[in-house]
Amino acid sequence: MVNHLTSNYFTSQRQAFEKNLPLIDDIHSQDAIHDIRVSLKKIRTLFMLFEFIAPEKFNSKIYFRSLRRLFRQVSVIRDLQVQQNLIKEMADISDGDCAGFIDFLADLETRERKKLEQWLTGFVLPDMNAYQAAVDTFSEEMDEGLFNEKLTAFINEKLMIIKSKSTGIPDDETLHDIRRLLKEARFMIDLKCAGNTDKLQVPELHKAIKAAEEILGKWHDMTIGAIFMRDYIADHSTQDQSPPEYCNNFLSYHLEEKERLEKVSIAAINGIISDFK
Repeated sequence: MVNHLTSNYFTSQRQAFEKNLPLIDDIHSQDAIHDIRVSLKKIRTLFMLFEFIAPEKFNSKIYFRSLRRLFRQVSVIRDLQVQQNLIKEMADISDGDCAGFIDFLADLETRERKKLEQWLTGFVLPDMNAYQAAVDTFSEEMDEGLFNEKLTAFINEKLMIIKSKSTGIPDDETLHDIRRLLKEARFMIDLKCAGNTDKLQVPELHKAIKAAEEILGKWHDMTIGAIFMRDYIADHSTQDQSPPEYCNNFLSYHLEEKERLEKVSIAAINGIISDFK
């Protein structure tokens, strides 16, 4: 049962990764980078679970090393894609033509894509068949009862770490960490649900985590948007030009939304961890 559960989980993420990898440098396939990042996050979390269960047998950092480098290479491009889409949707708050800022973001994406293209020429894809074999071998040797116990403990540990990080008013770095930890907990709840017939309580936790993630996702977008807008304003200053009038409106909106979403996210997080002691 353990082998079937984890093998299917890894296989589905591997297939998503391998399907989208050939599209990674296609500017018209925006979803490819997003889907690659999600599949890699899920593979990394599965490897982390294995290390949590038996650290003497499985080192997640070693297994994920090559894939982590790819994950980092596409991160900025994904942020730039999201921001370009957002600014087009939020034109009503700009009080003017946002074309200059959109062009600025598009130019940054072009530069990052060139860097990615150069990096990919030296990238060697790890042997995914060997990864599959490692997953299957580890799972075959794992007692089902122990696996389920450790899987629950892994999820609970993530929530306990979140609780320890949620004291006071978390800074940006802490909220980014909490967002990652919530995803890791949710991914493994998905795995647990796939092999668990008693699903009465787990979906409620999953739903609460997903809701908090969505708030933190919007918070992240506002945080990154403010950074890029500040860069755009600074770029005009170096060229002895005044930035367009809408820039300050746009920046103010992002900072206000960032602060609002921070408070909402903290409330959502506290609702999740309140029962953990």
